[in-house]
Amino acid sequence: MRKIIFSILLLNLFCFAASAALAQCACKAERKNITAYNELKLADAVFVGTVLEIKKSARDASNDNYVETVKFEVKNAWKRDLETIVTVRNNVTFCLNGFDEKEEWLIYAYDNGDGTFRTFCCCSRTKPLAKAAEDLKEFEEKGEKPTNIKTKSSQIKAKPNKSMDVRAKQRLS
Repeated sequence: MRKIIFSILLLNLFCFAASAALAQCACKAERKNITAYNELKLADAVFVGTVLEIKKSARDASNDNYVETVKFEVKNAWKRDLETIVTVRNNVTFCLNGFDEKEEWLIYAYDNGDGTFRTFCCCSRTKPLAKAAEDLKEFEEKGEKPTNIKTKSSQIKAKPNKSMDVRAKQRLS
């Protein structure tokens, strides 16, 4: 009888743990029909970047969450002009993207409102570049072209718009 009770308890524990793991990616099923183009339209920025640095905060003892901050060197960007270096900061509970330094990723990013971005882990199409050929092909088929990447040197060397200077002088005259 003890073996049966122990087995039932063990089975319940396993089921509970499995349901918690599945809950973290429950949105995956809801979003599996979202195309790369549709995700591009939903995201604030989409880019291909190389992971430069990964930092993880200390875990919160009350809920086991932590913050993962990942810096990317942007190679190509869609939908929005980006700086050369972009920071993605995610609150992590159970779900991880699995970033590793020096890997290239296709990132569907959402603005945090503080100069950083976030991804939605398994609820987004964010993936290693090696697995993103279909997404990139869909961008091309829909006529989506990469935008400019802002570099510090291009911002410093930017010349003022001379037509604006002429109009300003005319207003002052």
